[in-house]
Amino acid sequence: MQDDFGDSLISSDSVISSSEFLDETLFLGKRGFLDKLIRQINCCYAHNCYDACAVLMRRVFEIVLILAYEKQGVQNQIKDSNGDYVMLEKIVANAIQNKGLHISRSRNEYDSIRDLGNFAAHKIHFNTRKSDIDNIKQTYRVCLEELYYIAGLIV
Repeated sequence: MQDDFGDSLISSDSVISSSEFLDETLFLGKRGFLDKLIRQINCCYAHNCYDACAVLMRRVFEIVLILAYEKQGVQNQIKDSNGDYVMLEKIVANAIQNKGLHISRSRNEYDSIRDLGNFAAHKIHFNTRKSDIDNIKQTYRVCLEELYYIAGLIV
């Protein structure tokens, strides 16, 4: 039937991807909402949607960084007086100096990940290029994998 109807049988919520940017064997299967975002990152990269890719990369990075704080039981360090999480800039600043999270020196690259996502989302005269994504690909994977471990998503 798939041969007859092609992609019309695929759920409108489905995202087809196959590790174009992030290794799905490493990052999928931990949390359903993260799986969807990882697939979207890969799909955006594969289809040259680099601004969307960068924004999603920033979103996943922020989520997993927060999950790492939660797993370590120190999430109050990144919450405001109302109990809401502070902006990513403050979370990154805390993570860079926070020895209790046991993050390697890769934490010094967190601003470059945040910056690219911010540029893609907020800079009026900026379009993310493939080279922008490719330039931080290894750094992003290393940082994300480490945070997955710290957050208890990989054991």
